[in-house]
Amino acid sequence: MRFPWATALLTAAVLIVYAYSSGGLLYPNTSLVAQNAFGSANPLALLFSLFFHIGANHVLGNLVPLIGFALLLERSLSGRHVVVVFLASGLVAALVFWVLNPSSFLAGASGGIAGLMTAASLSRPKWGVMLLLGVPLFMSVVAFPVLAWAKEASFSSLDQKASSLQIQADQLEAAGQYEAAAEARAEAEAVNATLTQQEATAAAEARAVPDFFVHAAGALVGMLYVLAFFRERVREGFEELAVVLDSLKARVRGG
Repeated sequence: MRFPWATALLTAAVLIVYAYSSGGLLYPNTSLVAQNAFGSANPLALLFSLFFHIGANHVLGNLVPLIGFALLLERSLSGRHVVVVFLASGLVAALVFWVLNPSSFLAGASGGIAGLMTAASLSRPKWGVMLLLGVPLFMSVVAFPVLAWAKEASFSSLDQKASSLQIQADQLEAAGQYEAAAEARAEAEAVNATLTQQEATAAAEARAVPDFFVHAAGALVGMLYVLAFFRERVREGFEELAVVLDSLKARVRGG
């Protein structure tokens, strides 16, 4: 089995960009994301916006289906088609969003992932159905609960660090070490500022609403791509799915 280089490349790109925008923290710098989001104020960010995400839930909610459906499409077709579908779907979806929301901005891989989902599901319907059912289940039962725990741990760690620095500053000041105390207070203020920024970004992400037309446009591009170039593969895939469904029906009747 060949190495899924396209899936690995797209996954690495999303993770690296998120690490860059978040500075290694759980939530990104909102101003940095806004600078690289696509919109009327920043049309040159059309490509880069596909890899920037507004928060931890956003990036995780995109990363899991990206890996699953990109792997399926890469196994069914090739890595080159994965990259083409992702970029074409994402770019078209971003342009559709821009036309419908000229005063807003867009960041995230949702459009490209929607294209991968339809392309992969049409080229391998049996496995596509399993992923369409399994990915949301995995996200709700495993991924998002783990992320909620990580969020609580991260915020608690920052709060404890700020409190510890404040106590240290008070002790240094009581001992007459005023310069060291001032440094500790400044560091505590910086940690508190980081915590405030992280909480504000998390709250802003919670208020964000997914755009239906972004997903619809991306899905349409992925569907048209597969139907245009791999119609025979789609036909074979649905025949395979029909055999599976017939087998399940027979078992249900026989049971």
